[in-house]
Parts: sequence; C-alpha cells; structure tokens
Amino acid sequence: MEKSKSSKFYRWVDLCKRIDAKGDYIRPFRDIVSHYSNPSRFYHTMDHVVHCLDEFKEARHLVEHPGEIEMALWLHDVIYDPVVPPKKFDLSKLPPDFLISDDSARRLSEGIDNDTFLEWINNLTYPKDNERRSAQLAYELTQKMELPDEFIQRTYDLIFATAHRDTPDDIDSKIIIDVDLSVLGQPIEIFDKYEENIRKEFIIVPTERYKKDRTFVLNRFLERESIYHTEFFIDKYELRARENLERSIAKLT
Repeated sequence: MEKSKSSKFYRWVDLCKRIDAKGDYIRPFRDIVSHYSNPSRFYHTMDHVVHCLDEFKEARHLVEHPGEIEMALWLHDVIYDPVVPPKKFDLSKLPPDFLISDDSARRLSEGIDNDTFLEWINNLTYPKDNERRSAQLAYELTQKMELPDEFIQRTYDLIFATAHRDTPDDIDSKIIIDVDLSVLGQPIEIFDKYEENIRKEFIIVPTERYKKDRTFVLNRFLERESIYHTEFFIDKYELRARENLERSIAKLT
C-alpha cells in the first residue's frame, strides 16, 4: 500500500477501533477510497477528507458525538456527481473521458455530433441528492461494520446536514458544516486552487453558465449573517472567507 494511502488507512483503522466497530471495516475503507479516487474528481477527493479531519481535530472538544462526526467526514462526499444528464440521454454516445475533458472541439471530433452535444449542455441540471446518497451508502457501510443503530443514524443525519439546506440547531451539525466550509477561509493560494478544482469538476458546464451559477452559489454564503455557525470557526475563518468569496465573485463577473 502506497505511503499516502497507508497513512489514511491507519487513521481509518484508528477511528474504527475507537468506535469499537465489530464488523468488517477493511472492505468499507477500500470502497471509500475507490469513490474518492474517481478521475472526474479534483476537489472532492481523499485530500478533502483529510483536510476536514485535520480541521475537526482542533474543534473536537466542542462536540457531543466526535466519533459520529469523524465517520461522517470520511463519508460525506463519498457519492458526488457534479451534474445530472438529461433522463433520456444515451450515455453510450459519450467517450469515457467526456466529463473530465476540457476541450469541446476535441470532444466533438471524437464522435459527438453538435446536436447531441447541445442537447446535453442545454439539459444539464445539478443534482440535489448527493448528500442523501452519500448518507445512504454510509448507512449501509456502517451496518456492515456492526456499529450501534444510534451511531449509524447520527452519522446519516450529519452527512445529510452537509447539504447546507437548513440552519443547524445542534452543535454537532454546526461543527461538521463549518468544517466542510473551512476551505473558504484558507489562504489565497489554497482557496484559488479550490476554485480551480471545482471548475474542473464542472468542466462540462459552459463558461458563461458556470460563471452565473457559481456566482449565485458563492453569493448565498455572503448573504448570510455569518458564513460559519460556531464562534470557533467565525473567529478562525469568517473574515478571510468573505474576502476570498468577494474576490472570486469579482473574477466571475
């Protein structure tokens, strides 16, 4: 096992021992790594998981169920589809690397006729169920690990919270959401790399539409009274996160 993967494996094993997983936790680890290693991912990778785990380590003393949060961080983006193809679209028409290509002309020259390409582009939507599907897979994997029902349900709920749709009302949900958003408050070079990698994951979305949609997403965070939900992360990242978002929006508009 290569060194970087090995260090993640030992962190996983350490967690599983601490939460007293009685079932198989080796196969779930392989499944998790496989999902996060999909070549169409650039930000939502194992590096993102490790960053979240490192951020959580500093806030661990604030929560009620640290084991469940840690498990949820491992699994919160295990399912991640950036876009949803039209329901009746024939995916067999697309070359294998279609979603990770960045050259529209080359895509067309590889057998995608213009009408097919435009049909795809004009009917793209963004999924609303990545977190639910991640939570469902987490539910299945943690059952195989023979963890207590209460642990499994809390992990499911925490993953669902990372959809950022509702205002959290418990400290565990607040912390996991703030951890997930901690990238917004990173130094400029790290934040810019994050934005670059997000764009790569949405490379199939035409530039003008991406700029409009991404601006909308980033503005939603700026419109909040505070981006973060806990004093710990507000003090740590709020100011720089707002500066990063404003700078990114200025580039997009």
